[in-house]
Amino acid sequence: MVEDVDLWISPTQGEVKHQGTMAGVPVLSQRAELPPPGGAEPGPGLFERTVKALPPHPFLLWLPEVRARWTGKTVPELPEDPQQRRLGPGLYLLARAKAPAPAEAAELPVRGRPSPQDAPFLAATPLVQFNDPVFAGLVRRLGAPAGATRWELAQRVTHFVFDWIRDKNYTVGFASAQEVARNPVGACSQHGILAVALLRRLGVPARAATGWIALGETLAVHFWVEAEIGGRWIPLDPTFDQAPASAYRIKLGTSDLADLGSVGASAPGTDYLEGAWVPDGPWTADVRPQGDTLQASDGVTLRVPGAVWTCAGGKLTLAWGGSHRVEAAPRPAEALLVGARKLQGAASGRQGWYQPKGSLLWIDLGAGRWLQVDGVGRDQAFRLLDDLEVAGRAGPPSVSRIPAGEARRAA
Repeated sequence: MVEDVDLWISPTQGEVKHQGTMAGVPVLSQRAELPPPGGAEPGPGLFERTVKALPPHPFLLWLPEVRARWTGKTVPELPEDPQQRRLGPGLYLLARAKAPAPAEAAELPVRGRPSPQDAPFLAATPLVQFNDPVFAGLVRRLGAPAGATRWELAQRVTHFVFDWIRDKNYTVGFASAQEVARNPVGACSQHGILAVALLRRLGVPARAATGWIALGETLAVHFWVEAEIGGRWIPLDPTFDQAPASAYRIKLGTSDLADLGSVGASAPGTDYLEGAWVPDGPWTADVRPQGDTLQASDGVTLRVPGAVWTCAGGKLTLAWGGSHRVEAAPRPAEALLVGARKLQGAASGRQGWYQPKGSLLWIDLGAGRWLQVDGVGRDQAFRLLDDLEVAGRAGPPSVSRIPAGEARRAA
């Protein structure tokens, strides 16, 4: 990948200023004591310029599909697949990938020499050098049973990488899978590249995908994974422990990770900073509260006897011993659970995590679905685990997750 970069270097102080671009956005790094260019205040940085605001939706992560419309002047052409279909200029239908049918889910990993079509997505490249001895330790910790299918391995790797990278932050620009295996720190690209390496070592063709993802009330640049199962590419997102991945993601391209240039780090480009991919049409019409019962997205029904659900402005509240905001959330990362307690309903057996700091409760609904409820006390949390009734679709099937305490450093 070639980028034009200007450097200012002092014979006594070393590098003092570095100016270039990243993802099409101008980037300036310099010594803190230096004045900003031209004496002006520094403008928004890379992160601020790539994050776009979205209207809230309480079940954004559960949406089976969404229509997304581009608001910029230059209308982009995106690649199409079963999860991303063009409806018109700057208008796309985004869908959550269907979980594999029984025949697809039974497909076994590649053993021996791969086909010419699969070979690029099973290769040990400099970025995903999975023959490094460190991966033998990771595979042992992964604990995949003998005879595991591609789909079982895809889910297991997704869960494992989510747990393995405990320190989730933006301090790492880009790292090879070997570096991430030894130093599990980083954000989406570190999660994705490690997952690709593990999948390939286990015989599951895998590639990277780049684009944008909607989470909460924002849309931001993202990096995730696709695994070939049953003749189709299924999106996985180890950053948020999603298998299959959520629907609201704009794919700009894919990469076999042959080298850094193939990743397409400049793909979002400056044109994509002129607008945003916003929902088109009614946004929360699928959220229908009726007293103590709520019809949520994807056919899920939630009921709390004696409570009242309200949805206004895309924000969902539960009136039950107080007013509590409720929304779908990713599985809580380890950093969020410091000081939290794992709870289990006495009657329902339903499990969750309670964080006294902030009075937050995360409820595990199974099959990769989590609810976040704010403003609850510990006794309320126990009662809610028992009182909450869930009916309808439970989401895509999922293998058992690896306990967080077991996803640790390789020997």
